[in-house]
Amino acid sequence: MLTQAGFKILYSLIKRHILIVALCLSASCLSLSCNAPHDNPLDPESKYFNGSKYSLEDFAGCVRSLHTSRSFPTTDVYSVIVEGSMSQDVEMDSVWVIYRNRTPVELERLDLGLWGTILSSAYFNTTDPQMIGVMGQPFVISFAVTGDEIYTLEPLYLIRLIEETPRLISPAAYDTVGQQPLLKWETFSAPYEIRYQASVWRDEVGFEVETWSSDFLPDSVHEIETGETLVVGNYYWVLYVIDEFLNRSRSHEGEFVVREEAGS
Repeated sequence: MLTQAGFKILYSLIKRHILIVALCLSASCLSLSCNAPHDNPLDPESKYFNGSKYSLEDFAGCVRSLHTSRSFPTTDVYSVIVEGSMSQDVEMDSVWVIYRNRTPVELERLDLGLWGTILSSAYFNTTDPQMIGVMGQPFVISFAVTGDEIYTLEPLYLIRLIEETPRLISPAAYDTVGQQPLLKWETFSAPYEIRYQASVWRDEVGFEVETWSSDFLPDSVHEIETGETLVVGNYYWVLYVIDEFLNRSRSHEGEFVVREEAGS
């Protein structure tokens, strides 16, 4: 049987042992809270976290038509331009569009935060080359953000196909011009608001490259001089008509030849 003195010594040892265990447990818990793996799916640092890093407001999409008139071949071409964008430059696994219930088409990266593709009339399997039946049908764009989830926009719709194309006046038919040619075109009549945009292309054997383009021009403007001096060579220019929904109609090519000006 323990004496009173022996009991006090045993009680003191038990208290000391409990304190040591408590301190060890406290240190262990502190270590776990700082260095433990983040396996909780509700932990934003966990690889299993399923929360969204972005909102749909960070994404945008656009669907617009392009009607192209050509010198050769002379058949007009109709197509649909699809673009998706994000307000931040983040890594994407893929960006794609689905038209109705068709096979998804992947959009190519065009610039920081911008992806796009052009769908020709052949994609829509329509007997109508003007694709009138495509208007009012849904285009759905989705973004698969790397390490995050898939963000899908509300359906987008094609509003208009511009049936007519603008007509050029000059230069055309391989006119010889100076190094800052004056581009002229006919008035384009439409029952809605339009703008113009001119574009000049260098046309050499084996390659074509855009060398100059104008800003958007009001419908009251029907001529413009190129904003830079063109080097000697073969060129063509085209004119776009653009409505308020960014649908476009493009003229056929106006070919011209730039000769070095006397005294230059």
